[in-house]
Amino acid sequence: MQQTAVNLAVNDSNTIQGVNGPPGTGKTTLLKDIFAEFIVEQAEKITNLRNKELKRELVYYDKGKMAVLPNEISDKNIVVASSNNGAVQNIVRELPKKSEIANEFHPLLEEVDYFKNIMNAQHTNVEDANEENWGLFSLEGGASKNMTGIVTSIKSILEYFEKDFQPDASIYERFINLLEKVKAEQQEAQKFSEQMQQLHKLEEQQIQKQTLYKKELLVKEKEKDVAELNENANLSELSMRKMKWDQEVRLLDKQLIEKEEECIDCERAYEIAKLAKPSFFTIKK
Repeated sequence: MQQTAVNLAVNDSNTIQGVNGPPGTGKTTLLKDIFAEFIVEQAEKITNLRNKELKRELVYYDKGKMAVLPNEISDKNIVVASSNNGAVQNIVRELPKKSEIANEFHPLLEEVDYFKNIMNAQHTNVEDANEENWGLFSLEGGASKNMTGIVTSIKSILEYFEKDFQPDASIYERFINLLEKVKAEQQEAQKFSEQMQQLHKLEEQQIQKQTLYKKELLVKEKEKDVAELNENANLSELSMRKMKWDQEVRLLDKQLIEKEEECIDCERAYEIAKLAKPSFFTIKK
């Protein structure tokens, strides 16, 4: 989401972007990323200028003239403003600190001539005396003392260009080559990000299919359980009927045995009656 915010701030046509969030959520880091992008874009615009020596055409006082930066360069400048002076001081003083840069980039900082000596000589606070500024990246304005410091820094920069600066024409080509490498890596990173997004979508689809399959399987298992219960209920009913029929059969068998015993008793009585004298059944001739 933070990279999205950087892209919107850098590429969106709106001139105002709102960023809101509690402490520790990366608002200052977001600003650093935006500042870094603006600096690179500004350097690219400067590199692409056909005539890199600007003419002094703007009269600012009496016969004094100054050059005017092209809009595509000047609109990348940044002003940090707030109703809270402490908030402005924190970010303005934090941006030039070497300690705020990842250690892996410190060797490269040693090669960057961003008026580090001027910054360290004129704008190091007493409480920050043990910290080193990597360059003259941001200055605090507002109070008269601060404005005087800004003017002094500008004069020191002008003096440096007039006395000590040694132009290096190859720096533009080196910058473009490095920028092309960075853009190529960004494209690869973007491609990788898109592939990861596609992978996440496929994973989500797979999870949805698995969830649906589990639900269908659960439904089938419940249907099977119900069928088994019904089958068990039918078997139980049949078993009860069989037990009832078995009881009836046993009762009939008992009654049959009793009838058979009665028949045997009757036959015995009949035989006894036949042997009795005078026999009721004796036939006289």
